[in-house]
Amino acid sequence: MPKAIDTRKKAILLVAGVLLLVAMSFTAALLLKLRPNGQTLHAEFRQEFESFIPPPDAVSVQDNDVEQSRYGLVGEAYTTSLTFEDVRKHYEKQLVEKGYTFKEAIPVKDWGKDYGAEVVHYCKGDRMASIYKPGNSSNKLKYQFSFSLSGNAFECRSFFRF
Repeated sequence: MPKAIDTRKKAILLVAGVLLLVAMSFTAALLLKLRPNGQTLHAEFRQEFESFIPPPDAVSVQDNDVEQSRYGLVGEAYTTSLTFEDVRKHYEKQLVEKGYTFKEAIPVKDWGKDYGAEVVHYCKGDRMASIYKPGNSSNKLKYQFSFSLSGNAFECRSFFRF
């Protein structure tokens, strides 16, 4: 009789393990929200990014593109004579029109020191738009702001949003 009980326990443990593995795989797939390949996602970001009009006197000094299968980033750094608040207002109007909502404004410190850098995030689903002011620390390009779009952004995702 003891061998029958051991065999039954092993079978139950095996079935429970398989069910747990299936449940974890299903949960991971939902949380990752599987996307098309990186090139398609990158093309979507590039197209949306190009629909935003930079401020009138902004001059691009650096282009930033990152392509990955579940993440993408498209952005540019600019010089301008406008204040950061004017740049933010300029983009915020377009962001709201395109369905983005304000998420947060965060002061950015460089090794614990505050040089006046700041980033402002807006979200639309799992996409994030960021406007960044570099401050006075290590701004070798001497740009006044950068604007970028990224996807599958953890900051914009809610655990319950599938």
